[in-house]
Amino acid sequence: MFALLLKWDLAGRPPELLGELRRYITEESWDHYRSIDGLFQKVWLSRIDPDGFAAFYLWTSAEAREREIRRMHRVKQIIGVDASVEAWDVEAAQEGRHGPIDLTSIGKAWPAPAAPI
Repeated sequence: MFALLLKWDLAGRPPELLGELRRYITEESWDHYRSIDGLFQKVWLSRIDPDGFAAFYLWTSAEAREREIRRMHRVKQIIGVDASVEAWDVEAAQEGRHGPIDLTSIGKAWPAPAAPI
């Protein structure tokens, strides 16, 4: 397995930018990455202090990872700067003990589920 970490510095950017990035995830990125050959998992990340946005990918091959690096462009259009790119080899991957959870639609980009009545 092969990992890719992309990081963008959001310092000095408008606070609304994070909302625009969340819309990008749900309206553009989600369906696009669902059909990418060689992608095992993609996780979008954000933090407030210091302001940052990131994407972490697990790929089945170095070739698939390199294809992604060559075609990255959409988030740069939204943010206005290139990402720092870190390519890693995965030494090991492990799942912890957790209940049945569907990772396909969790996170702040998705509306919170309605509270039970």
